[in-house]
Amino acid sequence: MDITTTPIIAREQPVHVAVPQLDQYQRAVCDAVAAGQHAVVRSMPGSGRTTCALAVVQQAVNRSDNVMMLVPDRNRADWLQPRVEALAPHTVRPVRTPAGCAYQVVSTWRTVRADPLGPVQLVTGAAEDQLIADLMTRPGINWPEFLPEQMRDMAAFRMEVRNLFARAGEAGISGEELERIGRERGADEWVACGQLLQVYEGGPDFAVETRGTMLADMSRIQRVAAQVIDGWDRDAARVGVSADAPIPDVIVVDDLQDCTPSTVELLSACARSGTRIVAFAAPDVAVASYRGGEPHLDARLSRRLGVPLMQLGANRRGTPVLRHMVYDAVERIGVQASAAHRLAEAQALGVSDGQADDTPATGDVHLHVVATDAQMGAQCARAVRHAFLHEGMDWTDQVIIARSSSIVEQVRRQLMQGSVPVAGGQRAFTFSAEPATRILLELICADPEDPEDLLTHLIDSPYIQVDPLDVSRVLRALNRQCRDEGAGSADDGDDTDARVQEVSIADLIASPQILNTLSDDDDAAQEAVSRIRGELLTAHLMWKAAQDAAQLTPGVALWRLWNSSSELGEEHSVATRWRNGAIAGGTDAAWYDDQLDAVLALFKVADVYEQREPGARAGAFAQQLLGDDVPTDTIAQAGIRPRGIEVLTPAAAMGREWKLVHIVGVQDGQWPNMTVRDRVLRSDLIGQADPDPSTRLARHQIMEDERRLFAAALSRATRRVQVYAVLNEDEAPSSFVDLIARYSHAPRTEDGDWIVERVPAPLNMAGHVAHLRHLAAQGGKESEQAIELLAVLARSGVSYANPRYWMGTGGVTTSEVTGSKTVRLSPSKIQDIRDCPLKWFFTSIGADQAPGAAQELGSLIHAIAQRHPHGPLDVMMSELRAAYDLLDFDANTLAGRQQIAQAEHIIENLAAYMEGVPGPVEVEQSIHATIGDVIVSGRIDRIEHVDGKIRVADLKTGKSAVSKTAAQEHPQLASYQVALTVAGYEMTGARLVYLGKKNVATREQSAMDSEQFTQWCDQMKQWGQMARGPHYPATPSEDACRFCRFAQSCPAKDGGRRTLP
Repeated sequence: MDITTTPIIAREQPVHVAVPQLDQYQRAVCDAVAAGQHAVVRSMPGSGRTTCALAVVQQAVNRSDNVMMLVPDRNRADWLQPRVEALAPHTVRPVRTPAGCAYQVVSTWRTVRADPLGPVQLVTGAAEDQLIADLMTRPGINWPEFLPEQMRDMAAFRMEVRNLFARAGEAGISGEELERIGRERGADEWVACGQLLQVYEGGPDFAVETRGTMLADMSRIQRVAAQVIDGWDRDAARVGVSADAPIPDVIVVDDLQDCTPSTVELLSACARSGTRIVAFAAPDVAVASYRGGEPHLDARLSRRLGVPLMQLGANRRGTPVLRHMVYDAVERIGVQASAAHRLAEAQALGVSDGQADDTPATGDVHLHVVATDAQMGAQCARAVRHAFLHEGMDWTDQVIIARSSSIVEQVRRQLMQGSVPVAGGQRAFTFSAEPATRILLELICADPEDPEDLLTHLIDSPYIQVDPLDVSRVLRALNRQCRDEGAGSADDGDDTDARVQEVSIADLIASPQILNTLSDDDDAAQEAVSRIRGELLTAHLMWKAAQDAAQLTPGVALWRLWNSSSELGEEHSVATRWRNGAIAGGTDAAWYDDQLDAVLALFKVADVYEQREPGARAGAFAQQLLGDDVPTDTIAQAGIRPRGIEVLTPAAAMGREWKLVHIVGVQDGQWPNMTVRDRVLRSDLIGQADPDPSTRLARHQIMEDERRLFAAALSRATRRVQVYAVLNEDEAPSSFVDLIARYSHAPRTEDGDWIVERVPAPLNMAGHVAHLRHLAAQGGKESEQAIELLAVLARSGVSYANPRYWMGTGGVTTSEVTGSKTVRLSPSKIQDIRDCPLKWFFTSIGADQAPGAAQELGSLIHAIAQRHPHGPLDVMMSELRAAYDLLDFDANTLAGRQQIAQAEHIIENLAAYMEGVPGPVEVEQSIHATIGDVIVSGRIDRIEHVDGKIRVADLKTGKSAVSKTAAQEHPQLASYQVALTVAGYEMTGARLVYLGKKNVATREQSAMDSEQFTQWCDQMKQWGQMARGPHYPATPSEDACRFCRFAQSCPAKDGGRRTLP
């Protein structure tokens, strides 16, 4: 039995909490609170901070005091909720976030009165992004020239605006103040954002006494609540509020270091109203600075409350080696107000002069340096399974911590490939990016007059599970039959037009009965029909349900689409299939869980939308979500999943501990990530009395934050830490790895270089079979034994061990050409198919790597050239400089200065070239020409009108130029000329314009005569035949292979040859 595929689903059992015996430091805190004092406590990680907080809660309950615990985020609230409820069983939701507490205060003020005003709605995530996007279109905002409209339309810029507004709100800075500060400091971007913030805040919906729904964002709700609390006793009777302020006798705050400055305002207001405040903080492991948290907020709160900082004792979590390592990590971090907590730790560890002693490396810390990200994931998965299988360490006793959410998702996929069950689903969804929800929204917005693209998306969606080859086979059979029937009619002398319109996917979905017309003589097509008929009927019913869905309410429209397949019978409906898939276990269960979670979250958001916008139509709802690219956090219930290992960011791991902690991705540029955030608007300078606009101080602060994140990850372990880093030509272990190396047995060369590990086979059946196959290929006695074991496994039904299923041993499944006979070729890729068809194939299927810095700069230069076909230089240069931050060019580094100098040089050359072309110019013009069965389709950078004719100019931002002779045979230029000639234009030639060289360089291609035109057309038809396949040979040459990204997959290269005969 495979433990990774067994469906084990269990609900959490009730939590029973027994607070352990307290030490002297913890008793001192409890005694101070019992004496009626406030307490602000600073501590090391692992020193019993949460334990002491629970003891204070228990003490308050024993005194019959009302008590509430505040934690920075919902993850920590969910983790602590059952534990606090066990101590305070009669308190409703005893654990809240500061924003949740503030929401309760404001909501009570507005609704518990003789004449209720209405509910409070928190504007977060996607809704806030949409609101800001709408406000930015209004006139009256004096945007500086270096922030053009195209830049303001970018989601990344709106994110910076949101962050600036949030930091201003946390600091209590209004729109008027932000505008004034901007003028004083000469920051025109702050002036404009201050004006925008005035519009944002000035709407009546943000006022506490507004009638109807009040809007409030997360950064301002706490300050609003503080003001309400301060005026409660004075104003409640006057406005008819009939309840007391909903604040408890005691507020206990855990992890204050991850709260924001407005939390201090809220707590101070509660203290003025008689609430005792007990706050615990560990500034050395603060993880929320990126969203406005202040690591040393405890010092500010202690001054506000008028009490000294207290401290807890030493770190008690983990082995001595782990405690030494955590101290070594935090000792490098700056501290404010008091370092007493570190002195206690140093004394406990026997550390002198601020340096950890020479603790010998033990088995408590392991460091793995591997060659690629994929190998890192494989090594991590193997280590997780090894601990589970050979050490008896449950999945829930281990955790994997990655620096960012994007890396978390990558690691989750790698773990699942390594047969490691992964726990949990997500709460925040970008519905426009989730396939299961995007297609529902697109169907609601469907245009029934033009369904082709949408129905193609539907057939590829998670709801319709068909093999594309089956669909293609059926379409080819139907179209071949139609053409034969049309030809027969023409031969019989029928006067009707014998041209038959081809059947498309849209036709199959709109009219599935077309399948009944397929001839019974085509057995392969009939078999394909039997496999896809049910799925096509599901697609047909969903398309039918989408008609007029935009005019329904969001919930009704979504339900109509979701439930449409039930007409096929309950057992064939999408809901039943997905439900059964989720509860069946196995490797696919997590996928079904994810789809169901996303759909349920969409229904929840639709329900909230209907309550907020009574009478709103589904079309507007769907359009809004399709336009959002910001995750929407929901409180929709997620599926109960089998136990598995969690993959978390440091922030999500706070407040918890595990026996074994795996920390992945500790490479330069990844962890620490030294990228300056909000480099355009610099929200990090908000609230600083003497801000330094250079990035020097910002980078120092970022490094401090990165150290805190890493220390937080290290401090979660009680038994062992395993750290993983990548070393290759592009990546190297970061400085954090040097810290880990002091406590591990990581191998190095005599010169001190890291030794890259060879990753063994995975600890699953596939890995064992792969190892046996490797031994079988070596020869000798072990080879014979391996062959025998493979035979035993194959006879036992293990498909991995059956040679029939080994890649490369079963022959070619089919050599049939799939898809339409017509081939679409892009002029920019034609040279690839001429030089190497295999390279063209890899590129055409999306196997190419993501664009790098050079490609991103090239795209930007082309965009600037499109907007300013005649310059001038100063305007183009301003746009370029405004985009430096978006390109992540850093003028404080040598590499960044070189990138900037090259980019500006390219713009100067572009302006110089434009001056020499004074006539009319058309930019980014689309071309579409049919040459036989080949469609040449693409965009031309510049069409320049010269002497009554036209000339194509293709801009190149690289430094390498082709020879003048090669330009005459350049296939990209030739394809442009052929396409324009077919369209009826008279050509004067084409040219490549190289802007990256010292001076502008052009390479000309003469206009074609009729013979050359025919030759190029014939050549393009040949390339079209090559593109149709099914064979794509590798044709190595110096030019084709020089910058090829697919050498490791190329059969013409040693590294890409097949390993099986």
